[in-house]
Amino acid sequence: MPTSLALAILLASGFFAARLGRLLRLPAVTGYIAAGVVLGPMGTGLVDPLTIGGQLEHFNQLALMLISFGIGEHLEFRRIAPRARLVAGAGLGEITLAALAVGTVTYAAGSIGGASALHGGEKAAAALILAAIAVATAPAATMHVIAELKAAGRLSSTILQVVAVDNVCALLLFGAARAAGHHLLGHGGDMLSAAGGIAGRILLALVLGGAGGLVVDLLIHNLKSRGEMLTAGLAMLLLTGELARYTGLSPLLCGMAAGCAIVNRDRRDVRLFRALNAFEPPIYVLFFTLAGCHLETEALATAGWLGVLYFAARVAGKGAGAWLGARLAGHGRRMRRSLALSLVPQAGLAIGLVILVDSDPGLAGVARVVTPVVLSGVLLAELFGPVMTRAAVRMSGEARGGGDEEKKPRAMASQCELVDGNCALVPWSWPKLAPAAPGPESVLVGASHRATVAGLVRMGALLAHHRQRRLVCAHIVPLKTNAGADEARGNPAEKRAVPGGNGRFEPDPGTAPSNAAVLQGEDLPSPEGEEGKEVFALARQAAGEINYPLEEVEFAAEDVSRGLLDCARREKSRILVLGCPLEGTESGFRRVVDRIAQEAEFRIVVIRFSGVLHTERILMPVTGMEGLEQLKDIVAALAAVGEHRITILRLLRSDATPAVIQTIESRMERWARAADLASPVECRAVATDARVEAIREEAEGHDLIVMTTGANPVRRYIFGSLASDVARSCRKPMMLVYQKAGMR
Repeated sequence: MPTSLALAILLASGFFAARLGRLLRLPAVTGYIAAGVVLGPMGTGLVDPLTIGGQLEHFNQLALMLISFGIGEHLEFRRIAPRARLVAGAGLGEITLAALAVGTVTYAAGSIGGASALHGGEKAAAALILAAIAVATAPAATMHVIAELKAAGRLSSTILQVVAVDNVCALLLFGAARAAGHHLLGHGGDMLSAAGGIAGRILLALVLGGAGGLVVDLLIHNLKSRGEMLTAGLAMLLLTGELARYTGLSPLLCGMAAGCAIVNRDRRDVRLFRALNAFEPPIYVLFFTLAGCHLETEALATAGWLGVLYFAARVAGKGAGAWLGARLAGHGRRMRRSLALSLVPQAGLAIGLVILVDSDPGLAGVARVVTPVVLSGVLLAELFGPVMTRAAVRMSGEARGGGDEEKKPRAMASQCELVDGNCALVPWSWPKLAPAAPGPESVLVGASHRATVAGLVRMGALLAHHRQRRLVCAHIVPLKTNAGADEARGNPAEKRAVPGGNGRFEPDPGTAPSNAAVLQGEDLPSPEGEEGKEVFALARQAAGEINYPLEEVEFAAEDVSRGLLDCARREKSRILVLGCPLEGTESGFRRVVDRIAQEAEFRIVVIRFSGVLHTERILMPVTGMEGLEQLKDIVAALAAVGEHRITILRLLRSDATPAVIQTIESRMERWARAADLASPVECRAVATDARVEAIREEAEGHDLIVMTTGANPVRRYIFGSLASDVARSCRKPMMLVYQKAGMR
């Protein structure tokens, strides 16, 4: 199979398997390994052994170097020193008992079943190698659980430090076990010479890795670009690893020593670790998926059952050893129990060590047992290990988060806080609006849902007050609800209550023009009956709080979009304001907006409710100066009453230079002075690789986001909409302004 095709298949399969595993609440590594099993000889055989063993081997070596380098980051001596006694006690206890338990159990079970094909030397070599691999603990799974729970405290720090020590010792013990295995299989000299050679190679590997780490630190410290740091740092790491392999030393020990040397420098420049974080995911997907491909049906059938014994012995040894070590170190019962539960996960390093065994010709007979045993144990450890670590952290009382992702409706645009069943509003503390005699134009507010009508009326009143327009509260109802001559003729019917009236709907065939309409969904309930009266009563109350006169209109039409268009045209609207639905009808609502946008001669403003609605701190993200012109009147209307702070955020390409950023900011400041927005305006230009993330970060200090989006639905479907993406991902109130090109 061509290498590029194999890469595509492995990456895609690993990705989708991990996504499926997430739905089942399984770790991603489990999905990667399962995908490899399906693709390899044990499954469909789509990825052939030649591709697995030859063409893609360099990805395994790269992943192993990155894993070992990442382990070194957690060996910061200053962080380990305050808890040295606990880390040493718990680490030494669980390492010793885990290795003894696994070595003893696997050696004793080596003469049972399919593993009986191993002779005495092979059984001993396999037991030693399995004992060394059992010491390793998965740092990625453990750190993910701690971050997920937002845990911080003595246990959380101790767990990470013990995990780092585990993996250091696993590398050391594996090197010794591998050399001892060669000796037992007749590939080495006497044991004393072998032990001396092992110690010497370990020391040389640590020296070589430390020297390589110092060179990397000196090199990247003078670099500013993350791309240059990644290129130069990765080149030096791989060069160090290949030099170690060429001289017969352990690349894993070299990588770990390099990471340890960098993190313990006084200046502690760890930017390379962060740069590698963005580079690692596809390498790890290939690494774990290839590990699954190494599984073969025959090997798993003959020795895979030993994986259960391996897993059970490892869990028992680590739990008992950590508990005993913490007790000898003088720590309480809660710490002992928590540590005993937290060291079960095992994945990356263990799989990497298995691949080293698999690729060693001198251990070919041992590999056919070691590989399925460890991979079976890893599957069990990744299934149950994170659950046990989560329980340990919660038991310690250090978990600050729930640990489970909040179930947020993906299709819901609005997640507003409710007070007495209504979307929360900041109490009005600014001067009353006290408008002069309004002109012929008006703002039309759709009264359909009690939860949002107060917020819609307030926002509509602010827009109306800026241009001295009338405020009209309207509701679109199906044409069939208005029986009589109008329905028979197919013409829209209207009922109207004027300001100062008693709230009853009186026919008013002569309608005055209005300026804007506010809607809350496609399937709007009729205001007739008690529910409708309550909605209009809330609308009148909201308008009364800010002293703006309100008119009420019920407009009948065949569908909502046609009714809004007809109503807006009869009212001579210049702005149509729609309220995004709170639940269940967002797709229908979008269709309504798109149909209106195709025919409208006015701007459409969509209000999205989320959290508490307030307008004091307004954020205007734009990608060009034309966006500022489109939003100027809207923002000016919001800031016309009371004290406001406006931030204009211009989003630039990530390669924008400081000179360009300064020029853009100066241009925006000149525009703000000319616009006379009557409020303090801060102009900021940022260079970013991810616009949505930049807006989300800036929005944390603001109350309302105001953005413009294209009115052409076809263009939005093809090129996307930044405003819509922000609305889906940012939990802040928003105003989305739909405007056709050239419209003022």
